[in-house]
Amino acid sequence: MAVARDWTQSLLYAAAGAVVAAGAIWIAYAVGPLAPVLALGAAGLAVVAIASPLAAVAVAVALVPLEVFSFAVGGEAGLSPAEGAFALGGFAWALRRLAAGLPPFVASPLTKPLAALLLVAVVGLGVSQDLGGTLKIVLMWTAAFFVVQAVVDEADAATVGRILLLLAVTGGVVGVLAAASSGGQEQELVGLGTEATGRAEGSFGHPNLLAVFLATALGAAGAVAIGGRPAARPVAAVAFAAALAGLALTLSRGGLLAAAAAIAVMLRWGPFRRMAVPAAVVAAAAVLIGGGDLLGSAQSVDRVTKRIESVRYAAAGADPRSQLWRGTPEIIGDHPLVGVGAGQFSTAAQRYGLRDPLSEYQPFEHAHSIPLTVAAELGLLGLAGLVWLAVALGFAVVRACRHTGGRERAYAFGLAAALVAVAVQGFVDYTVRSNVVAMLALTLAACAVVLARGAAAPDPRRA
Repeated sequence: MAVARDWTQSLLYAAAGAVVAAGAIWIAYAVGPLAPVLALGAAGLAVVAIASPLAAVAVAVALVPLEVFSFAVGGEAGLSPAEGAFALGGFAWALRRLAAGLPPFVASPLTKPLAALLLVAVVGLGVSQDLGGTLKIVLMWTAAFFVVQAVVDEADAATVGRILLLLAVTGGVVGVLAAASSGGQEQELVGLGTEATGRAEGSFGHPNLLAVFLATALGAAGAVAIGGRPAARPVAAVAFAAALAGLALTLSRGGLLAAAAAIAVMLRWGPFRRMAVPAAVVAAAAVLIGGGDLLGSAQSVDRVTKRIESVRYAAAGADPRSQLWRGTPEIIGDHPLVGVGAGQFSTAAQRYGLRDPLSEYQPFEHAHSIPLTVAAELGLLGLAGLVWLAVALGFAVVRACRHTGGRERAYAFGLAAALVAVAVQGFVDYTVRSNVVAMLALTLAACAVVLARGAAAPDPRRA
């Protein structure tokens, strides 16, 4: 009987192998020779996600340099490797919870506001002009919701440190790739500096998305370089410099201001402040010793400075965004409760005549502002959910920074700097339209909750 059972299992395995092989051959002919390899990679990642959702989240952070690649999922929609890894990690955690007879959420300061935003987006399916497009956004937001739950449920301070180290290294790699891909391109400012040519786009295909990612990575790299594990500090320090160099090549005003805000937050942390001054002196000396490179360095600094100064001209109405910011409230006023539907701003912008002169007068894709875009697409209910989320996250970040010590305190300030960078650029751009940027920001928010949860209770005598 045992022999017969062994033969039966062998036949089953052989049949399964034959089916897989036949499927791989069919995919190779129908899609391309790399398709079977990608399918096997996706299957392997799915197994990893089921075994450990946090491992899939870590893989997603590591795959950000491949953001330039995407794979068709249906229609014109594409899924990048990092997006797929994030989604697998989130949905795998939810399935594991359901299989264990538990609800697919946990108690945390972020759960209710995120659920409120997701609920408004689901209701928005009823008013969307592009049901398929909005549904895809809702699915990705659902995955992001589960990613947050997974991190809050299973992560600890050591996990947070590993995620920050991965983000720092990934930021350095993306910065180097951005510098390499933009090498030889002449950067010039047009007019008053409100436009720029030759901007680095890197793995994200857009300078503003690249800038917000690198600004976020700066906080992580700075925290690990000074307060992380000793073996990781040199790597994080090099990554910090590479990310900063790549950020400068984007000439993104919002990104540069976000990086300045991130560094300002880090300066509130004593160890970083004590290291920043000597590092700045060494950097200035290196520029001066550069000799023949001095003129080029000075010109680069001058371009960055003038680009930042052009913000005042934008505020005075010399930038197309000023027209957009004046016109968006009309969309909000006509759709006050649940907006026009997630991802439907461009459709509404076309009806309201909000067109971008820098893109051959195509309708604006978003309101170049997180609060304005959310209010237009999800209505005032969605905006209320966003404010709720920001306030809850703010309390968690402050608690983590104030009531942790040692390595956890370093991680807390790194998270605070990264999240402030996303928020600052979010006032002048809607960078969370990138699923990877949004999921990464929410992952960092969940990490802040983890640190705040483990923080020591405040001493009432010091209050």
